[in-house]
Amino acid sequence: MARKRRKWWIVLALLILVAAVAVWSRRSVPKVEPGSFVVVDLAGSFPEGPPKGRVARLLEDRNMFVELLDDLDAAARDERVAGVLLRVGPIGMGWARARELRDALAGLRDGGKRVVAYIDTELLGGNKEYFVASAAQRIVLSPAATFMLNGLSAHFYFLGDLWTHLDIEMEVEQIREYKTFGDMLARSEMTPAHREMANSLLDDLEERLEATVAQARGMSKSDVAAVIESCPSEPDEFVEAGLADGVAFYDELLEQLGGGTAVPVIERRDYHRAASRRLSRRGGAQVAVVEIVGTLVGGKGGKRSILGMTVGSRTIAEAIEQATDDDSIRAIVVRIDSPGGSARAADEIWRALRQAASKKPVVASLGDVAASGGYYVAAGADVIVAEPGTLTGSIGVVLFKPNVSGLLERLGIHTETVARGRYSRIMDVTKSFDDAERALVRDQMEGVYQRFLDRVAQGRGKTVEEVDRLGGGRVWTGAQAVANGLVDEAGGLRDAIRRAATEAGIEDPSRVRVVYLPKAGGILEQLLDLRTGNVEVASLLGLPAEAVRSILEPPQGLLAVLPATISID
Repeated sequence: MARKRRKWWIVLALLILVAAVAVWSRRSVPKVEPGSFVVVDLAGSFPEGPPKGRVARLLEDRNMFVELLDDLDAAARDERVAGVLLRVGPIGMGWARARELRDALAGLRDGGKRVVAYIDTELLGGNKEYFVASAAQRIVLSPAATFMLNGLSAHFYFLGDLWTHLDIEMEVEQIREYKTFGDMLARSEMTPAHREMANSLLDDLEERLEATVAQARGMSKSDVAAVIESCPSEPDEFVEAGLADGVAFYDELLEQLGGGTAVPVIERRDYHRAASRRLSRRGGAQVAVVEIVGTLVGGKGGKRSILGMTVGSRTIAEAIEQATDDDSIRAIVVRIDSPGGSARAADEIWRALRQAASKKPVVASLGDVAASGGYYVAAGADVIVAEPGTLTGSIGVVLFKPNVSGLLERLGIHTETVARGRYSRIMDVTKSFDDAERALVRDQMEGVYQRFLDRVAQGRGKTVEEVDRLGGGRVWTGAQAVANGLVDEAGGLRDAIRRAATEAGIEDPSRVRVVYLPKAGGILEQLLDLRTGNVEVASLLGLPAEAVRSILEPPQGLLAVLPATISID
């Protein structure tokens, strides 16, 4: 009885929230004073995904990356806006999106708007943050800012010794030498191939950081490299090195921008509401953007796994089919930010893209990571667009299985198994592979790898042998992938949308209406889908919830995933 009463209270709370959303969505639009600066807070994460629905915008403080780009685009076209003031803090995005954001700021600046960056943060590091800030005509630091331009480093974590302490034997099979996701699980250090690949990635990204800063600040690349080597960390040191234009408190900066009187400002959150109503596009040709964000799994996805948030192949395939069958949608862009996942799931999405491409243009836009299964999917598009800092490629396959019998024995847990069939226990986590099982697994993996090569060769107009030389599990930056033919051109999501519109014969590609798929549900569905911590609102209503997988339940299939968790800062 108490539980039933609790459910009704929750339903009532949801209805109140629905009413609140309705009131909130109709409240007065913030006023934008002529000559205003839009204040853009760049601290925090900017997740991939479609614009938030009204409920999510009301209850969550997250900033979607596409909304940030939309607001900058609106500011560029808004005659009331004099410029943008960036408040720079730790940015939660990879190098690809950092480049896309920087390009948007540079475009705004080149269009006649003022772009000013204000660095007021405590950050031991700041390469990516400064990279973005360098798009500004003026960079100012707070007197108390703790900030560094210290050069890039790549971090790789190896769990091999952990399993020894836990009496777990981690078995890994991988194809081929650069497919180092398995090394992360089973080894305690880098292989020579892994180290060579990591240095190649780092060299490419560091070179682009130095070149970008040099061009923005009117310096030579060698001078920028020397400054990075000296690692400026005090505000005055940034000014002396030519990396900043001044040091001031925030209120002083506002007065400087206003010529002695504080310039009018509007926070981006408020400007978003004002701009979205004033500049919204309801007509025009449509291009669908299908978001593929997370680890690829079969079915619906949307849950967390040991490989992160999942995206379901069935959900994505249905969204692609919907866009394909809708005659009002002239072209399709798949936005991919995925380290890969299930090889079967990747193939299902690839198939849906190939079917779509027979009817209308399909362009793949690669985000921070579109590797292994993520690249497998992209190979189904007519055109692939990636930022120079995208991590992509990783054409290979891996499978892992822990043998936890030692741990269970230590804990006093005993298991018994009754089985039928020679290979019925092949993925049993209480035993290791025997020779016949390992041979069977390797044979399957080779088959998946060959299919991967075939898909890429077909999509890229290369021979299987050419793709194999670029494969082996190797990760490439987007710039390297353009050079070797795995990617067609450099650019971000906006560039991919324009390319898709051009391929579809749309006369003015800059005026297309973008439709995001899969579509968000209605208000009640959005409420049920919201998460607080690890608890779903849906579960509070007594709806079934999937149990979280543990390391003791490995994926039951072959994986096409990024070689390792790569963090380059």
